[in-house]
Amino acid sequence: MQLDKISPEAFEKIIEMAAFSLDGEEKAYLLEQLNHQLQSVQELLNIPLEDETESPLARIPRVGDQPRSDDWQAFEKPREIIAMATQNEDGMILVPEPASGKDLA
Repeated sequence: MQLDKISPEAFEKIIEMAAFSLDGEEKAYLLEQLNHQLQSVQELLNIPLEDETESPLARIPRVGDQPRSDDWQAFEKPREIIAMATQNEDGMILVPEPASGKDLA
């Protein structure tokens, strides 16, 4: 699927989900800039490459022999993280309700 532009409706949903507070001028500017970025990415994706073309990422040296294992490790002081949240209560981080009051799912 190729996306040509971010629609104003989709953009409104994005800024609502991100809980951004933008005025009309800021929204118009940000939507325009995001669509410019999207257009640039699409133009790069449309560049024809030969099948044997080496990926530029193949030349980036890796750090370490193997990627680290993805093992869960308990954090020693979780209350310190919770204390840094803007709002917390009873050991839980509070998240504001969506602006519309509707479920975002």
